[in-house]
Amino acid sequence: MSATQKRYAALIGCIGTVCLLCSLFVIGPLDRERIKVKSETALLTAKLLDYQTTMLTINTYLERRRELENRRISLLAGLYNRDEVLEIVGALTDMAEKHHVRVKEISPSVEEMLRLNRETPADGAPQFLEMAIRIAGGFSGAGMFIRDLEQSTLFVRLQNLRVIERERGYVPAEYNIRFEAILGTSEKEMAAK
Repeated sequence: MSATQKRYAALIGCIGTVCLLCSLFVIGPLDRERIKVKSETALLTAKLLDYQTTMLTINTYLERRRELENRRISLLAGLYNRDEVLEIVGALTDMAEKHHVRVKEISPSVEEMLRLNRETPADGAPQFLEMAIRIAGGFSGAGMFIRDLEQSTLFVRLQNLRVIERERGYVPAEYNIRFEAILGTSEKEMAAK
């Protein structure tokens, strides 16, 4: 080989070595970095699309949530109200004191309370609750109490009345009264009667 050819071969060898080194140390890492950036871009694009979809549906979700909350409130309003039951108990106690009879026990029927919770009443339909009251007192006071109870706005119908006589003396008789009451009757309405 001639000197010129040797120079060309050395030059080609140097250029080949430089190309190989550039490929290994510059192009290879840049290609790996490009692949990494491309995969991160695809991942961020998917996250951005998910975020945009969420933002578009969030108003629908919030509206649906408001509708469900309003429905829940509506359904709860249809259930028996603890305050209404307490108003009935308070009204019965006041009525008993008015006629000088002593309330020994007032109990709504547990079965009725459970039934009221299971059933949703029709709109505007009244709810009824079976109640029992045990009073002690004289015959005339108990009679006036029962009369006022029957005339009150909470009274629907008498289920049972049982008189337990006591021995003659200072112990008054007891009266067990079971009746059906209508919920939503306030003490003010009963006091007006």
